[in-house]
Amino acid sequence: MIDISSLTYKIKRTEILENLNFRIKQNDFMGLVGENGSGKTTLIRIVLGLIDGYDGTVRFDDDIRINYQPENTNKKLNLTVVEYLLSYCIIYQVKKDIIRESIKRVIDLLELKSEVTKKLNELSKGFLQRVSLARCLLNNPDFIILDEPFSNIDQYHKGKFIESILSLKGEKTLLIASHNLEEIAKICDRVLILRNKKAIEVEWIEGEDKLKTIKNTIEKFE
Repeated sequence: MIDISSLTYKIKRTEILENLNFRIKQNDFMGLVGENGSGKTTLIRIVLGLIDGYDGTVRFDDDIRINYQPENTNKKLNLTVVEYLLSYCIIYQVKKDIIRESIKRVIDLLELKSEVTKKLNELSKGFLQRVSLARCLLNNPDFIILDEPFSNIDQYHKGKFIESILSLKGEKTLLIASHNLEEIAKICDRVLILRNKKAIEVEWIEGEDKLKTIKNTIEKFE
């Protein structure tokens, strides 16, 4: 689905990413972890096509649809949840005859019925994250990128969010950037660790302690 080869990116003379090579296959759930300043956001922006001027190649399958959930949803929009989702149906050019069905589908999936008439600025951070994921799913994308989706949300909403994400396995491809290694281990099939401008990919065998494997790899990856 996405092939990244020999990817290097510099800002002036400062190297941010150095010779990254990895592939995200269809229906992969890949985690992206690294300390602040490790290049996670830069890599995401390159994949989204928001940064150019890099060396190497970033190749996509034809006609791939990508949606992105940033860490923070814009609470300042004076819209209800339904109005927000409707506005994105228009932006995403969802066909008129399936707009109602699309909105109902994501509201049911993310368990948002109790919040649909509330304004975005009235929602908790947990519900905002669920609304943002619902927005990402409106036009049935192939590939979704989530940036720090567990930041500042309580355990209840975190659990609901994880349930919603796991329900997409086998249907969507996911890249999820997070500092939360426990959630990454619960959700992801593979992990890409960014450290010292480079990347290492972590996979595991069935029955292996995923969290322990990730932590051990980070400790060794100096």
